[in-house]
Amino acid sequence: MVIRDAHGALEQSFSLGAADTQVLGGAESVQDMQRRLGEWITPAGASADSTGDLPAWETGAQTPASGGVPFTPTLGMGRAEYQALRAQDAPMYCYETSRETGACLAVHNGGLMEIGVQTYAG
Repeated sequence: MVIRDAHGALEQSFSLGAADTQVLGGAESVQDMQRRLGEWITPAGASADSTGDLPAWETGAQTPASGGVPFTPTLGMGRAEYQALRAQDAPMYCYETSRETGACLAVHNGGLMEIGVQTYAG
C-alpha cells in the first residue's frame, strides 16, 4: 500500500503477504481477493476513524487499553502526548498488519504520524 499527500509526495508505504493477515488470507478467487482488499482498506463497521476513538490511557497504566485489549503507542510517545492526540480527534486510519496486530496512522501537523499498534487475538 502506498499513501501519498495531496501533492503526490510519499507519506507511507508498506507491503505484507496476504496469507499473513486474517482479512486477506484464504482468498479463493480474484473477485474474492478484490472484496477482501476493500474490507482491509475500509473495514466494515470500523468505528475507530479518528484519534478521539483511541482507548483511554488511565493514570498509572503502562499502556492504553479497551476491554482488556492493549494498544501500544509508538515508541517514545508518552501518556501526555497520547492524550493530547486523542483530544485533537484527528482523522485516523487503522489497518491489519498481521493476524494479531493492526497499525494506526493519524493526520498530524500536515502529514501522517504512526500512532501505535493494536494487539488482538488471532
